[in-house]
Amino acid sequence: MLADLREEFKKLSLDTSSGETKFPAVSSPYNGVRSVEYAKTHLASPNPAFYDIGDWIGNCANFTSQCLWYGFGDDNRV
Repeated sequence: MLADLREEFKKLSLDTSSGETKFPAVSSPYNGVRSVEYAKTHLASPNPAFYDIGDWIGNCANFTSQCLWYGFGDDNRV
């Protein structure tokens, strides 16, 4: 698996003029700012589009996954 990952990373080209990596069309780069925006919006009042687990441990993991999910650009449930 590690060899496959190395090959995949080799295929990504670095645009030296902007310093940014060009991602394949099917990829979705992570945007931490979007995650933070989601967290600030839904910290006090949970997003009703998601199931409320009802305990601190499950809700914490659930909320964290929602923040990450939103950071990758998927906001269909928001």
